Amino acid sequence: MAGILRPETAAPLQVRRFGAINWRGTATLYRRAVARHLNQWITSLAGPLTAALLLLSAFLVARDMEDLRVWPNVEVKVFLAAGIVVFTSFQAAFMSLSANLLYDKLEGIVRDLIASPLTPIELLAAWLAGAVTAGLATGAAVTAGMLVFVSWPLVDPGLSLLFLALGLLFFAALGLLVGLWAAKWEQYALAESFLVLPLVFLSGTFFVTADLPPIGRWFLEINPVFYAIDGVRSGLLGYADSNLVFGAFYLLLLDGLLVLAGWRLVLRGWHLKD
Repeated sequence: MAGILRPETAAPLQVRRFGAINWRGTATLYRRAVARHLNQWITSLAGPLTAALLLLSAFLVARDMEDLRVWPNVEVKVFLAAGIVVFTSFQAAFMSLSANLLYDKLEGIVRDLIASPLTPIELLAAWLAGAVTAGLATGAAVTAGMLVFVSWPLVDPGLSLLFLALGLLFFAALGLLVGLWAAKWEQYALAESFLVLPLVFLSGTFFVTADLPPIGRWFLEINPVFYAIDGVRSGLLGYADSNLVFGAFYLLLLDGLLVLAGWRLVLRGWHLKD
C-alpha cells in the first residue's frame, strides 16, 4: 500500500546527540516542575495569599499596631508585610521541590527520571530552578495581594532581588535534601515542622533585633534566613538590621554547600534507586 514505510525501506534509527548539555531535557524537566506548581494554584498561590493576609490582619488587629513605627517612617504593617511575603516565597520553594520529589519517589516516577538522558547536574539544575521559580510565583501572588493594603518605597530593588534569589536557592536546596532523605510523608512533615518552620519564624520576620535579649540575638545571627529576609527588606525599605555584606557571603557559602551536597547525593542515586 502506498505511503506505508516497510521495515526494509524505513530509515534506520539514529543515536540522538544532545551535545555537552541536554538543554531540551533540562528545560522539559524544569517546565514540568513549574507546571505542577501552577496547576495546583489553589494550594500553591491562593492558599499562601490567604494565609499571608490573615497573618498580617491578626498582628495588626490583635495588637492594635496600625499606627506604630518600627523604624523612622516605617509602619509596622509595612515591616510585617515585607517579611511575610519573603518567608511565604521561601516556604513555597521548599515545598515545591521536597514534596514533589517525595511524591515521585513513592510513585516510582523518579526511576524514569534517573533513567532519562539527563546527568545529575542537569537533574539538579532543573529541580532547583523549578523550585526557585515556584517560590517567585507564590511570592508574586502574595505581593499582589499585599499591595492592596501596603506599599514599599523600593529603595534598592536590585538588593532585594539578590537576597531573594539567595534565600530561594537556600530553601530549594534544602527541599532537595529533605526530598531525597524522606521515605514517607511523616518524615517530610517532621522536617517541615522542626527544621523549616523554626528557621522561618525565628528569622526576624515579625521583630527586629533590638527587641531580643542577647541570647536571642545570637540565635538570630546564626540563622541564614534572617540575613535573607533582612536583605530583601533593606532593599524595599532602606533599613537593615544586619551586616548585608556578611549576610550575602554567608548565604552564598551555605547555598554552595547545600547544592554541592545535593549534587553528590543525586550522583550517588541516594534514596532514588530504592
